[in-house]
Parts: sequence; structure tokens; C-alpha cells
Amino acid sequence: MTINRKERGILKEYSDKLKTMVNPDSGVRENLLNMYMDRYPDVTENEAEEIIDNILKGISDFDQGLSAYTQNGLEAVLEKIEQDQEEKSPAERYAAYCNMTLAIKTMDQRVLSSLLGPDKFQADNALEELFGTGVDCETIVTVEMVEEAREQMISALESSVISLNDIERLKNLPEDSAEEYIREFAVEGWSLEERKAYLSLAAYLAYQDGKLLPEEEEEADPYLWAVAVAASVETEKTIHDALKGNIAWEAAAFTLKAIGCVALTIGVCALTIYSLLLYLAILFTTSSLIGTLLVGTIGLYILCFFCDAVVDTIGLYWKGFDHVKAFVENNYGVVLEGIQKAYEFIKSRVTAGYLYVKNAVNNSISNRSHVTV
Repeated sequence: MTINRKERGILKEYSDKLKTMVNPDSGVRENLLNMYMDRYPDVTENEAEEIIDNILKGISDFDQGLSAYTQNGLEAVLEKIEQDQEEKSPAERYAAYCNMTLAIKTMDQRVLSSLLGPDKFQADNALEELFGTGVDCETIVTVEMVEEAREQMISALESSVISLNDIERLKNLPEDSAEEYIREFAVEGWSLEERKAYLSLAAYLAYQDGKLLPEEEEEADPYLWAVAVAASVETEKTIHDALKGNIAWEAAAFTLKAIGCVALTIGVCALTIYSLLLYLAILFTTSSLIGTLLVGTIGLYILCFFCDAVVDTIGLYWKGFDHVKAFVENNYGVVLEGIQKAYEFIKSRVTAGYLYVKNAVNNSISNRSHVTV
């Protein structure tokens, strides 16, 4: 999967069309609904309303998560995960937290594998297999065990590649380069709320028309596009505000990490493990199309995840790619440690019988000692 200037032009083409359709006397929801039904006149109003409401819910969920994180840190974001788990049994919660940990750490492992290469980092297939098949729990678990699994999931988030924000690099970006995408997609009169909403619809329309992610087989609903666009727009705004001196770079670093954590948390909660890969593809697409630069932001982690697919063309659009690689090489220790700790935790629970690998895939997993480095 690659992102090129043609695809960036596609989003601009769609957003420019929507710009001409905005009725200043109508609210955002009504405008979105009219825009969608104009594009697809054969859909029923109920069908169109469901799509638009999913877009607005995706933006709202992201905004609420980001606001909670900036006020109270990661603990506030975890409330969403708790809400999703509160109706489940202790065994189901235990398995869910472990699978979330697996998803996060497998993504981290793929980042290191793709960027650093086999000489520097050799991924362990067992972690990939656990991620691909998932783990389940049919034993009686205690409250303490559930809390322990929850803490592992929190640790996985905190030690993820999303925490690698190269703020020093961003501080030295030429302002004209950093504003390239802002100028390209700037729409006079659009508030931040409107920008998120209309660009979300533009991206989703382009996707439905087969212009974005046409090779993906699984259907990506508008909620996912909205979350991804909201994350990308906030990334762009954060870097722009820091470059303009409106916020300190330390505050920008905190916000960028929050954006990554919130976007990842929503994906981990809402999706199956397979669908999570599609969601990451959407995040990569929107941050490439909308975001300022894929260096030192949520885009760093998304870029790294897909770097094996884009490395041949990356130099055309992200001149800092070599620096990204060097930065990860110099700062991946905490990520590696998080991968190893998470893998040992899951492996030990499989060995003890608290967890089992679904479909009995790779019975030798419990005998693996560690992630190979």
C-alpha cells in the first residue's frame, strides 16, 4: 500500500466538492446528510442517517477520549475500555485484556522488524501467531488476575511506539514545509469541528467510490474513517500550534502521544484483530493525506508499521524517513522491553492453563523462551 500525490489530490477533489455544497444556514449533521444523499440518491434517508451518525460518533468518541486524556492522562482513556468490558464475565475480561496486549505489542514488533531489519531485530513468530489466532480463557479467574491483565494492557499502551515522538526534529522543521498540507486542505470558514466532519465524509466517499484502499476486501465503516480523520486533523493542528508558538513543544509532545493512544484504544476496543489491521491502514491513509508530516507524530508509528510496503516511494514524500529510522534505532529500548514483558506474561499464562490459544495453533508457544533480539 502506498500513498502518492494523486491520492492526496483525490481527497482535495472530494473536499472541494463538499465545500460548494455547504449551506451556512444548516447544521453540520444536516449538511453531511444532504451531501451524502446528493452523492448517492438511491440510498434511503434512514441508511444515510445511519452513515452520517456513525461519522459524527467517531469524531465525538475521539474528541471525548482526547479531552479526557489531556485532563487526566491515560487512566481517563481507559474508562472507554472499562465500559466495553463491564458486561463481560471475569474470564471474558481477562481474555480481552490479554488480546489487546497482544494486538498492541504485535504492532510494535512489526515496527521494529520492518524498520530495523533482521540483523538488528528478529521478530518471534510465536507472538505473531498469538496475535493472529488470539487467546481465550475458560477457567475461573479472580479479580486480582483480571486487574493484573488490565495492568499489562496499560503497560503495553504506555510502552508502545506511539510514545516515540521526535519533538526535537519537529522543532527544527521549516514553517513553510510544516504548513504544506494545511495550505493544501485549508477551507475558509470551516471550524475545527466542520473540518473533521467534512473531511471525514470526503475520505469515506472516496473510499466508497474505490479511490482509497480499493484493494481491501473487508468493509471499513464510516466510524473508522471519522476516528482516523479526527486523529489526523488534531495531529496537524497540534504541530501547527507548536510551530506558531501557540503552545509549548512539551505540551505538543503530550498531545501527540494522547492522539496516538486514543486512536489506538478506540481501534483495539471496537474491532476484531483482523479488522484492526484495516483500521491501521485507514489511519495511515488519513495521516498521509491530511497530517502535516509523518515524523514525530502518530504518523511515525503508522508509517513504521507499513514501511515495508512504502519504503520504495517514501523518499518522494517524506524526506525525513532516514531520520525516522535512525530515531527508532536509538530509542527502541523501551518498546523492545515492553514486547518482551508482554510476551512473557501471555506465555506464562498459557503454560499455567489460564489461557489457551484458539484453534490449538502452535502448541509450542508455551515453550518459547523470549522474543528473539
